[in-house]
Amino acid sequence: MRLFKPFTLSVALCLVAGTVVGQAPEWNVLNYRSYEYSMNITGLVYLTGTESTDENDRIGAFAGEECVGVASLEKGENSEKFFGFLTIFSNKASGQSISLKVYDASEDSVHMLDTLIDFQAEAIIGNPAAPYLFASPRLKEEADWVSFSIMNLQSTVAIEPTKKIITIATFSPVSLDSLVVDFEVSEGAKVLVNGLEQISGVTPNNFSDSVLYEIQAQNPNYSQSWTVKVDIASQVLGVPANQNIRVFPNPTSGTVTLRRPNKEAWVLFNLQGIQLATGTDDYIAMDAYPGGLYLLLIRNETVRIIKE
Repeated sequence: MRLFKPFTLSVALCLVAGTVVGQAPEWNVLNYRSYEYSMNITGLVYLTGTESTDENDRIGAFAGEECVGVASLEKGENSEKFFGFLTIFSNKASGQSISLKVYDASEDSVHMLDTLIDFQAEAIIGNPAAPYLFASPRLKEEADWVSFSIMNLQSTVAIEPTKKIITIATFSPVSLDSLVVDFEVSEGAKVLVNGLEQISGVTPNNFSDSVLYEIQAQNPNYSQSWTVKVDIASQVLGVPANQNIRVFPNPTSGTVTLRRPNKEAWVLFNLQGIQLATGTDDYIAMDAYPGGLYLLLIRNETVRIIKE
């Protein structure tokens, strides 16, 4: 196994892990040639949720009080990221628990990671394309919407969590080429469109076609992709009912029955664009509404209902 290169450090007895005020802890390996086995980890350092780019930060591996590996951060080849290339040594082929610590040079402090490594001889964990994360505290893995709406637009939002689709319905005449979304996501997560980080209430996008949003958790190994569509319901006024959706009896004087694919959620509007009801049932009670024309929105499809 090729050894990573943290061993240009001076060789000395490994001191008990800790912080010496005003200087980096003296984490060094005593004669690494005396160990029979080794394993390698390639990873990034995250401190308080922020990826480190400080070459003075260090990663230490410990078997009890014994230092069995140490690495500084190095700028990756053809990359803006700074990796720790950590080799861990042992005289046991497997089964030894290895604890990890990170020295934060900017704060002159040591962080104990809450994850143990189970030593396995010749194991390779992580690589520059899929690095291990040396994180303190542990990075959050949630990547969900808390709220989502189009700014300055009277609309309704239909969210299909299984299909990861959000449909925005509006009766307002609006240009779709530069709409701004107001959103909130899981703590520590960020939102991207075409690789560009989105700022809630600031970043515009063209919704003439569907927009693909990616929510990336604080832990970059976790993410979700959502398709967002904006439908101007007034544009479909006067078109015949969609053949994939059946509403009967229509006209009606009472309750209508709804048949549509996949039992998708529906929203009922009057012609003033006021939402009257929403649901997933197969029956819609129209008894309480005055006679006239109503619009039933299912995703981006609109069906007219006539109440007698």
